[in-house]
Amino acid sequence: MNDTVTSADGGVVAYETVGVGPDVVLVPGALSIAADYSRFATALADHGYRVHTIERRGRGLSCDQGADYSIRTECDDLNAVLRQTGAVYLVGHSFGGLVALETAAAATGLAAVSAYEPGVSIHGQIPSDWIEPAQHRLDAGDPAGAFITFIKAMNPASRRTPDAMLRMILPVAMGRRSWRRHTTLMATTLNEHREVARLDDSYPAYAAITADVQLMYGGSGAGTGRDVRDLLADAIPHASIHEFPDLDHFGIDQKDPEAVADTVARFFGSRPPAAPADGHHELERN
Repeated sequence: MNDTVTSADGGVVAYETVGVGPDVVLVPGALSIAADYSRFATALADHGYRVHTIERRGRGLSCDQGADYSIRTECDDLNAVLRQTGAVYLVGHSFGGLVALETAAAATGLAAVSAYEPGVSIHGQIPSDWIEPAQHRLDAGDPAGAFITFIKAMNPASRRTPDAMLRMILPVAMGRRSWRRHTTLMATTLNEHREVARLDDSYPAYAAITADVQLMYGGSGAGTGRDVRDLLADAIPHASIHEFPDLDHFGIDQKDPEAVADTVARFFGSRPPAAPADGHHELERN
């Protein structure tokens, strides 16, 4: 089922709904669309939840980001969906995890938040020096080049491969439909990552979060360093960390959405206690 909601600036935001039960809102990551999370949403719905996956701005039936776009725009959109659905459970992935935590920091009605590898930059660990070079390529009419600039920034191993070769390899490896979509979304992705960079080291503000928070990370691939994970968890009053040893950044939408949904369902169902008073956070493992 599809529905729409009007956000604070008058923009229309679409979302997809599946399942019956307590309401959960799911916020996708950068370069992603709602359909990418259909396996996760269906798996969580099978646990007895009604899952509403936002189609973030610049995608599908949702409006464009707009001239005044910022993280506040994303939070306003999410709040509009939360109000319309009555949801008190929230899931976010990557940039969507950042949106979820930013929203939770100003909310009092949320019961629990699960964030899979949230795009919270601490001490500059999420690179931003690629943004302007990618913008130059996009302005020159080369969205594929902008996407390759992004790939090389996020995946250091790819830097050894010439751009011309990546232009041939990536459409085949990703599939041409996925390649076209990713390059088309580069303009929105650049704006999103500007907000990630602007918010670098603002994580202490998450001390205002009253909901229980589950921070999930993959254990394979580059991922997020444990020191960064701990800093983020320590900043949130009621936070726990869960690691999936065999998954990477795309565990929730590509690698094993069902395993992630199982973990989220247990978290929402049991409402884990607040973090220990000494500030240490146990690392849970599957």
